Amino acid sequence: LVIAILSSDSEYNIDEVCGLLKIMEKYIFLIFKISQRRANTGDSAFYGFARQYYKKELSISDIIGVKDLEIEKNTGINLWLVKYFELNSFYTYLSDKFKNRDGYYSWNGLSYFLFEYELNLKNQSRNITPKINWKDYTVSKADCRSIEHILPQTPNEDCWQKEIVGLSEFEIKKLTNSLGNLVPLSKAKNSKLQNYCFDIKKNGKNDEDFVGYKIGSYSEQKINAKSNWGIKEIEERGFELLNFMAEHWDIEELRNKEKQKEFLFLDDILKIN
Repeated sequence: LVIAILSSDSEYNIDEVCGLLKIMEKYIFLIFKISQRRANTGDSAFYGFARQYYKKELSISDIIGVKDLEIEKNTGINLWLVKYFELNSFYTYLSDKFKNRDGYYSWNGLSYFLFEYELNLKNQSRNITPKINWKDYTVSKADCRSIEHILPQTPNEDCWQKEIVGLSEFEIKKLTNSLGNLVPLSKAKNSKLQNYCFDIKKNGKNDEDFVGYKIGSYSEQKINAKSNWGIKEIEERGFELLNFMAEHWDIEELRNKEKQKEFLFLDDILKIN
């Protein structure tokens, strides 16, 4: 579809193209990473849009379409968003991840989501310097991680034990893999470094050339402002990240605080504490 627009001899408005790219990104994230639809969802329609645009039968605004839920008049890509977006599918998908794997840490959209959140923090800071390089961030390296569990997966140190008193092994796993406990790193770190106490994670360790959160990504720097890291902080940051998701991708249902609580998967742990 993009190639059809850029290779056509038709004149196009750059603002309209940007609007199209924005809704395409929204479609890819909401349909494939949230709703977990099949990878070919919408293919035939979008090939059709490309052909029709190239033959001057459709405009870019026609392809974007309209969204009017009150009278159920939806067209273009907006129609496909309304038709195929399903937040409950995301909940079902995550429920399985928390039962059988590593919760949000094994979500196939996690890296992209945290990167978008990082860019949002950069924009809020009015700083033009990115702290995370996308290529380095997404390249897998042996025993190195670009996304860190703040409360480690193996919290054996006394500094962490006091934060998880009374929790079962399964509850600890849920807590460590909750959305609010995961942070994108400006520089991939050896996985063994994740077990350090929160104070060392924040400030680093000179004798090991270990860089702390205080000079890391914008996400790391925000966590660095915390004096402690436990269940309460993980919950609060989880709400913050879900609020960002709801606002950034216009997910109306996820703006509800009670709905957000469901997506944190921490209810049983919070009742204990």
